[in-house]
Amino acid sequence: MRLALIGCALAALAVVGGCGSKETTYFVNGHSLTVRDSGYVTTTLRYCEGAAAGQMRLSIVDYNPICGGPIPASADGGARDARLEHNELEFVFVTSSHDDPKLPYEVSPPNCDVGPAGPGIARFKHYASGATTAEEIIGQSGELFLTTLDPADLKPATGRFSVDFGGSGKVEGTFEAYTCN
Repeated sequence: MRLALIGCALAALAVVGGCGSKETTYFVNGHSLTVRDSGYVTTTLRYCEGAAAGQMRLSIVDYNPICGGPIPASADGGARDARLEHNELEFVFVTSSHDDPKLPYEVSPPNCDVGPAGPGIARFKHYASGATTAEEIIGQSGELFLTTLDPADLKPATGRFSVDFGGSGKVEGTFEAYTCN
């Protein structure tokens, strides 16, 4: 009888998601982002015009796969479906500012049109159902760390982040992402 009770308790725990379930969820401005995929792209130019050239854009998203862009409205599954609500975390690392993984890319609100923009930029993007453009919440402060970045793009980029979105919330975590280049 005791073994049957233990078995039932373990089965109940598995249904709740306690047996190895490691979903990561972030909350910003009342929206939740349960991580499904991540990826990065690099450029010798700019993703934020107001920052120095030589940048990497990392996206952490609630859909899978991230690489390949949006899918047609008639398709099932795959990348971001514009028919559904989606959320993304986007970090821009101005990689030309330094190459020391011990130093953070300090986050501050950027002016990407004319500058200034610091070495770290953070955005939380909320796409309402049916929207093709996102409501953006800009990171006010924090730190991004790029621990590893393989110049040959054969290994994942790794790092961690701690970002304050002002009254909208704070996020902290780690990442391991492959390139979408």
